[in-house]
Amino acid sequence: KHQQSYTRNTYSGNVNTVTNMVQYDSYLYSELSGKIKEKIDYVAGIGLTRVQVNQENAESLKNYFFQPRVRLRYHFNDASYLGLESRLNNRTPSLSQLSSVCQPIDSLQKQCGNPNLKSWFNSLTAVEYSYNAKAFNIKAKAEYQYMHKPVMEEKIRENGIFIHTYDNQKSRQRAGVELSVGYRPFGEYLMLNVTGGYSHFLSNGNRYRHAYNDFYHSENISLNYKHFSFTFMHYRGQNWFFGEGYEAAETIHIIDLTYTHPKFSAGISVFNPFTKTYKRDSENFSEIAPHQHTWYSNQVQGLAMLK
Repeated sequence: KHQQSYTRNTYSGNVNTVTNMVQYDSYLYSELSGKIKEKIDYVAGIGLTRVQVNQENAESLKNYFFQPRVRLRYHFNDASYLGLESRLNNRTPSLSQLSSVCQPIDSLQKQCGNPNLKSWFNSLTAVEYSYNAKAFNIKAKAEYQYMHKPVMEEKIRENGIFIHTYDNQKSRQRAGVELSVGYRPFGEYLMLNVTGGYSHFLSNGNRYRHAYNDFYHSENISLNYKHFSFTFMHYRGQNWFFGEGYEAAETIHIIDLTYTHPKFSAGISVFNPFTKTYKRDSENFSEIAPHQHTWYSNQVQGLAMLK
């Protein structure tokens, strides 16, 4: 596979600049799969990626990456298995991150790119257990993610001005566990599902070190009778920590009623009928320029959608 992209950023206001970038991605992949004694199935593959980024008035970024992947599953029986999956891939900085342009944010801050950024590696390893019976199912997962020298934010102070920029930091790690349980006491007529998870983030920068913990969960109830189905879903997503801060995930609940006919279907979904205020927040823990933002809206309570 070969992919070529062209990016053009136009900056206006206090700074009037145009930046261009051409990126070439070539990818070659080979995979082997099979079974061992009907109990173990496996998939093993390796890819070779060539990435070249050409930017005006800057040195070209050119790298070759091996991207291995392996997946193993041991089947205890037809209803359960234990699996292991591990993969390694690469990430490339964006044009805005690689640009040498500096834009004022206000009288005390400015945003700058860094043309010296390099690509980095990202690895993910996960262990999963699954059991699926007639009346209930369970899935448990533990995973570990490691990024080596990822491009993350960097804040410095020069001549009384706070400069927001990017750098290849030391590392970023995430360890998490998740458990999902489903229960069907009356077959397809009533289905209950609960999922809960925990993540621990460790962001290790050149000038900072942050640890962050987060719990997330979701609950789902579905009732089905003849042509009608009713679903209630509550969801609190996983906050994602990267660099020196996090952005909160959505916390929502939805009620859905659907009528299904062999030739058509119709229904209505209601978004957050029991919550007056929809809220999202973010927080940055920088030692020199911490900040917190909260976004509110009172216009989405009971928002209905016909389908």
